[in-house]
Amino acid sequence: AGRDWVETNVIVNGKTGKTLTRQALLNHFYAAVADAGLPKMRFHDLRHSAASLMSAEGVPIKTQMAVLGHTTMGITLRYTHVNTDEQVQATTILGKIMGGDREEI
Repeated sequence: AGRDWVETNVIVNGKTGKTLTRQALLNHFYAAVADAGLPKMRFHDLRHSAASLMSAEGVPIKTQMAVLGHTTMGITLRYTHVNTDEQVQATTILGKIMGGDREEI
């Protein structure tokens, strides 16, 4: 935006640096979701996705809490969704433990 740029110290801004209105941000978000061919989702769903992705990549829970602005682990864990691969891995380990096959774990 050159000399028209207005510094606001926010993460998401308009073309000239000015803060986007809530509705303008949502309009951009919904357009990007549609352009990417993704199913409809709420803007808030990004928080759940971020928590789940961080968890899947092994980011410590305390770090996730800080990134998401949560004050308790319970809130962060509520945002984290376990994927199918993690469920299969957990049940496989449990099956080996229950079957006495601990050497294979």
